[in-house]
Amino acid sequence: MPEMPAPRRAFYLVEQDEMSIQKPGRNDPCPCGSGKKYKQCCQQHEVSTVAQKNAMLAAVPNAMRMAVAHHRAGRLPQAEAIYQQVLGVMPRQPDALHLLGAIALANGNIPLAVEHIKKAISINPANPEYYSNLGFALHEHGQLEDAVAAYRKALSLKPDYAGALYNMHALLLPADPAAAVANLNQVLSLAPQDLDARFMLAVLLDYTGDAVAAEAQFKLLENGGGLTQARLDAWRYLKSANPRKMPPIVGSMMQTFKLALDAAPKQGLVLEFGVRFGNTIRQIAGLARQPVHGFDSFEGLPEVWHHEPKGSYTTKGEIPKVPPNVQLHVGWFEDTLPVFLEKRGDAVRFINIDCDIYSSTKTVLELLAPRMVVGSVLVFDEYIGNEHWRDDEFKAFQEAVARYGWAYEYLCFSVFTKQVAVRITALGKH
Repeated sequence: MPEMPAPRRAFYLVEQDEMSIQKPGRNDPCPCGSGKKYKQCCQQHEVSTVAQKNAMLAAVPNAMRMAVAHHRAGRLPQAEAIYQQVLGVMPRQPDALHLLGAIALANGNIPLAVEHIKKAISINPANPEYYSNLGFALHEHGQLEDAVAAYRKALSLKPDYAGALYNMHALLLPADPAAAVANLNQVLSLAPQDLDARFMLAVLLDYTGDAVAAEAQFKLLENGGGLTQARLDAWRYLKSANPRKMPPIVGSMMQTFKLALDAAPKQGLVLEFGVRFGNTIRQIAGLARQPVHGFDSFEGLPEVWHHEPKGSYTTKGEIPKVPPNVQLHVGWFEDTLPVFLEKRGDAVRFINIDCDIYSSTKTVLELLAPRMVVGSVLVFDEYIGNEHWRDDEFKAFQEAVARYGWAYEYLCFSVFTKQVAVRITALGKH
């Protein structure tokens, strides 16, 4: 199947001749979108109305082709609009539902992604792509056992499904790195040009002490592009920063949060910067079992971030639903965080920093520096793995370390999610 862009790992688009264009049954919802059963609506209408309906149904394959072309080109709003139009004509068109889920996932709206893809599966339970993408959505959502089950279902339907094998490897960490290596070897036997899989394989071989095999894989990446070179640079940095023993390698955000919160002090502020649709703060709230404070403007990036324009990642005014123990502080960090800190004298227990950009991360660290204590834990969401990783969250943290005299240790890292967790081990003078 051809691939299309998506976070972490590509989704797979169905071929047009495989799309499920189903004729409605008498008791199905009417394809005109009225909400009535087909037998109570268009089936009873005059020939002209039936002819109009048939014309609309006949247009669906072309509409899907147009939507998929937009989708592949990264024009997600245009693709989304057409998928919605298709569902107005055929509410049970599974590929449109599935690909709407793919867009929701690419946009970070994980609950909506899960909802759409599960609907597609209920209509067509034989499509392995649906299960693989559901697995990835659940993976991102922190429902790891359900994610594994979905990946396994995809592989039962299509044993040579490279995408499911790749994503599955991450959930085999840290418990079974040998099985993760086996998955990646299988991916590369199917897709030898898959640079993501080759890099992950090289890292895991190096991490587990198989230096000779790792070097053979790293050599095959030497002439890779800018992103590959940045990832190699990040791996060399992590090794140099942990010369005695590497911290645990994990394969999901949920694993990072659990390890980080377990290592943090038992009391103090639990904060997140960069909430967006609330996916990570819901996971943190379930683990922390205390009040959690989320900060976000919900207006997207405040400035250009490399290739991402100002306003990227906006929720378009949507404030996410969050658990009862979460309080959201809406606005720019430099406005909302000082007001919050004036009312609270607590030290920092745990921070999830999903700011992406240098300036926002710097603002957060400067304002919270007086609240750091020995044991405070920080998780950075975009610390390694991006092409410009040294210019973003990493740079802001290293500058704060130098400015405030912090010593720290890495608690875990993930080359799959690009996260690291660090714990402050000593404080200098502020």
